[in-house]
Amino acid sequence: MRSTFRRASTLTEAELRALWRLRGSLIDLKPSVSPEEDFAAFAEDFRWGIVWILKEGDQVGGFFLQRALPMTWRGREILCLAPEYGFMARHLRGTSILPAATVLMTAACVARHPLRPKYLVGAAYPPSFISMERAVPPIWSLRDPTLPDWERGLLEHLGERIGKSHFSAEDGTVFMRTLPRTEPGPRSEEGRALFEKYERANPEWRRGRGLFIMCPMSAGTLARAMRHAADRRWKRFRRRERASAAASSLSREP
Repeated sequence: MRSTFRRASTLTEAELRALWRLRGSLIDLKPSVSPEEDFAAFAEDFRWGIVWILKEGDQVGGFFLQRALPMTWRGREILCLAPEYGFMARHLRGTSILPAATVLMTAACVARHPLRPKYLVGAAYPPSFISMERAVPPIWSLRDPTLPDWERGLLEHLGERIGKSHFSAEDGTVFMRTLPRTEPGPRSEEGRALFEKYERANPEWRRGRGLFIMCPMSAGTLARAMRHAADRRWKRFRRRERASAAASSLSREP
């Protein structure tokens, strides 16, 4: 496997289509969105930012797009990070490759603007929201009563700037080109509580509306994200070890 980091704007159409095909194998488009319409919007998102691409021979095994937006909002110079399209081929899911690349790219963007307050923004379905709440709380949406006024104005501004006509300031959601796949809900009590929190903020998610969210970023946030990824990796390793030990024990029984 080989990793590369590129300016997103330098990708050729053939390279973009290779990434798009991997994404297409992992998501469901809405019936109202044609494949070529989806690809046009996909390619538009790659006009700025940095992309990480994982290749297995000639095949794309994964990719992640990170976009940094230095800006001034109500007299304060800030940096907004708008990541998009983090995908891994099914047989590579559960590895630490994508989390490591995500943290590395985010740290590189943050290092270029060390003194600016930083915010991470994007539209999310329940799995992404739950993962972020676990790794880098607090996660805010326009329906969050704890969202401070200054950040509320910024979140609405970014929703309109990034989501454009697809963003609704009324409920803080974004029209997505995809439909979420219905998967079993979280099993843990913590996961179920976060899922319910998401549903209260975005009851229309099953119809293809993502919740536009924001969280403050810092060196501590990145450190927590790295610890969270390492903890998850360790827990998966321990589960596999226990399962292997149990299978080995059963095979030795007469």
